Amino acid sequence: MTEQAGELPDPWVMQHEFTSKRLNRLAAALGAKSYLEIGVHTGGTFARVQVAERTAVDPAFPFPVSDHEDDVTIFAEMTSDEFFAGLPAGKTYDLVFIDGLHTFEQTYRDLCNAIVRSHPAAPILVDDTVPSDVYSALRDPEQAFAFRAAAGPDGSAAWHGDTFKVSSPCTTSTWGWTTARSWARGTRRRWCGGPARGAGGRCSTRWRRSPG
Repeated sequence: MTEQAGELPDPWVMQHEFTSKRLNRLAAALGAKSYLEIGVHTGGTFARVQVAERTAVDPAFPFPVSDHEDDVTIFAEMTSDEFFAGLPAGKTYDLVFIDGLHTFEQTYRDLCNAIVRSHPAAPILVDDTVPSDVYSALRDPEQAFAFRAAAGPDGSAAWHGDTFKVSSPCTTSTWGWTTARSWARGTRRRWCGGPARGAGGRCSTRWRRSPG
């Protein structure tokens, strides 16, 4: 499930380590017992998360899940919409990481479903919410790559789509933004926005404001 030596570029390995470190510090600070990851890809982040019960959701895992699943490590090979629709009533998660399809509509649906399926103090992290350039913010990845190549190769293969748009409906009197540097402080808030630079895109977090 995790990358082998030489299998992924170093920046991707660094991103997995960086993201999982944030998740593990949040899990430890909040005493998280259950973890949900939407959009797993190679499983580099998922494999590093240290929570008792872990659930991975992806339409197509590029590794044999039978080699890694057990009673407390669950792999759901389906779309996130199908996954949330089939969850038993009352099932919730203590920590959620969303890194699925990089479109506003899908990310917003995943976020709304995650809010419903987590308790008020559960952190929700949304990846790739700050585009690295104007090309990475295009909805169509092929279009993003083509325009970047036409402008002159810069060595980047980034595509974040229009995930950044979730920041608008997320910022209300009930919800606020913060940066990743605040995550390790152990504050018991509900997270979902605020940029944090990683090896790939930026991960965002948002919290539920305390009454008063």
